[in-house]
Amino acid sequence: LQEFSDIDEFNSIKTLQNVIQNMTDVKGKNYVKSYIPEIDNFIYGWEFSDLIIIAGAASMGKTAFVLEIVKNNIINKFKVAIFSLEMSKEQMLTRMIASHGLINLGKIRKKQMKEADWNDFYNSAKYFENDNYFIDDKSGNLHQICNKIRKFNIKDNVKLFVVDYLQLVSIDLKNRSGTREQEISKISRAFKQLCRELKIVIIALSQISRAVSQRANKRPILSDLRESGAIEQDADMVIFVYRQAYYNIEVDIPEIEEVEIIFAKGRSTGIGSERLKYLSQFTKFASEIEFIENEKLQAFKNYTKDF
Repeated sequence: LQEFSDIDEFNSIKTLQNVIQNMTDVKGKNYVKSYIPEIDNFIYGWEFSDLIIIAGAASMGKTAFVLEIVKNNIINKFKVAIFSLEMSKEQMLTRMIASHGLINLGKIRKKQMKEADWNDFYNSAKYFENDNYFIDDKSGNLHQICNKIRKFNIKDNVKLFVVDYLQLVSIDLKNRSGTREQEISKISRAFKQLCRELKIVIIALSQISRAVSQRANKRPILSDLRESGAIEQDADMVIFVYRQAYYNIEVDIPEIEEVEIIFAKGRSTGIGSERLKYLSQFTKFASEIEFIENEKLQAFKNYTKDF
């Protein structure tokens, strides 16, 4: 009797209702959006239970790309929690404000902000004076992060979580065994189980193998995932950020770069790619629509010699 009591009963009517609800959800209420038109046109949205991996070489712009998604969700009043294992919460927030306000990060770092820059900063900062987001820069191991995810979900109804990044997550010493690849597999599997259990979306950033830089064709593929193990298997979607201009960094980096967002795996969407623009001085990814609608972006585009 005890064995049978643990079995969840399957309700075909309720399951069918959920299927129809998802199919008719034209407003995307049951999905997490990136609010980047090119991305959402491809994926429509991430379902509550999805584990998303955003991968790329070091300094390729993975964090900038995911912060664009985080920033957009904060502004659209969708709650999100970020686990930052590399940068402080102040650094994370500064980058989001600078990206949204199109403020040169170099000026911020060098303390060279002028009155116009400060005005842009304060105008942008207003969008982040709310309780729609949480930044945790203290939790470093899997047990801590999973507990915090449960807490944020239950207490604050957070549905979108970001982990920056996967290879920096540690496992408690008493639970350590096997190779690092096996540990990464445990981490990705734990995140996927949480997604299914809590009906949430987790976006985890991942490094790729340095061997890609030795290839003639440096466009990343699934086998480039570092310590991939079960990452590819557990992920519902794998997205690569690829800036071809990055590999010509010693020659010339344009102020506005063409970036390819590669959907290398998508359980529900299939594979493909979309193009965005990357503005390195603001660490910002921008869509074509933004260049049309944002006057400051238009002015920057007209000012540069790249376009």
